[in-house]
Amino acid sequence: MRPQAIRNFDYLYLGSLVLGVISFVLNYDAIIAEVQRETAANGMEMGGGLAIGSLIFGLIVSLALWFLVSRLRIEIVKWVLVLFFVFGLIGMPAVFAQLPSLHAVISLIVTVMQAIAIYFLFTPEAKAFFADKGGNHID
Repeated sequence: MRPQAIRNFDYLYLGSLVLGVISFVLNYDAIIAEVQRETAANGMEMGGGLAIGSLIFGLIVSLALWFLVSRLRIEIVKWVLVLFFVFGLIGMPAVFAQLPSLHAVISLIVTVMQAIAIYFLFTPEAKAFFADKGGNHID
């Protein structure tokens, strides 16, 4: 049986991914315009495929990390999540510059959800979950 801390991690982390996809859909036109503006400034013409491809790639990586932490109990991966979270924080000032846009508000909520989710990976309950080497199975 998985402890409550790990279930809380699951709900918050997966919820943050869903909220991120919702934000992408709601802000699709603005995101595509920004991608086109940035790629045109660099002498390339990229359309929505780049943004959609980036979203899909990010979701695949995020879901793989979640699976490795939550289901396979690979403790080192929680540090990879922490590293990705810190890198994401570095980009937050640019998001705050967009306030009060809907995208910025949702990004802030996603960041808070991820921070709380990661916190749950460091609780005593979660540490015991990772230490249970005999429990390296999907449950």
